[in-house]
Amino acid sequence: MEQLNRFNEEDSKSVVSRKSGSSDSPRIGEQSLPEDDEEDLWTVWGDVIRNWEQEIKRNPAAIKTLVKRGIPQHFRTIAWQLLSNASVSSIHELYSDYMRQSSVYEKVG
Repeated sequence: MEQLNRFNEEDSKSVVSRKSGSSDSPRIGEQSLPEDDEEDLWTVWGDVIRNWEQEIKRNPAAIKTLVKRGIPQHFRTIAWQLLSNASVSSIHELYSDYMRQSSVYEKVG
């Protein structure tokens, strides 16, 4: 969570970082290289996904901000499943039940 907070504070688009600075121009060392930014984003998303239950309850606004900044390709599948609550849905069980049932339409032909 600390990394998530640091990441949001360093974000030049963040409302918090704009309010905390004395001017709108970035300070020296405030902006990171794209590779560093991408690496930080990767690390933050890894931590968020690893601790999803705590993070979504504790700071959903920060997760929303992270989604707007982009989800690294490696984490997209699992992130969208977590964001949509697909893994806790009872749909998987219903689908299995329906697949086991016979249907009158299967006997057409």
